Amino acid sequence: MQRIKDRLRTKVRRAAGSRPGPAPIVVTDGDAVPRRSGLAGHYTNKSGDFISHPSAYSRRGWSSMVYHPCTRMITVGQGWLDDNSNGGEIYASD
Repeated sequence: MQRIKDRLRTKVRRAAGSRPGPAPIVVTDGDAVPRRSGLAGHYTNKSGDFISHPSAYSRRGWSSMVYHPCTRMITVGQGWLDDNSNGGEIYASD
C-alpha cells in the first residue's frame, strides 16, 4: 500500500470531517468523496449495550465487559485524489 503525501492526507481528513486519531485512509476505485466510517474503541456488556464509564465496572472477578477495538477509517476515490492534487504527486516516495 502506498502512502499518500502529508499535504493531501490533511486535505482528505478535513474533507471527511475527521478528528485527529487513528483513522487509516483507504483509496478505492472511482471518484468518491472522502467519507469516514467505523467506531472508536469502546466497551459493551455481553448483551451488546454500550458502557459509558468502564472503570465503574472494572472490579476484579465479576466484570462482563467486552472490548471492541477501533474500526475508524476514511475511504476516498482515486479520481477525487487526482482532481484535488493540483497536478502534483499523490503518493510519497519512501
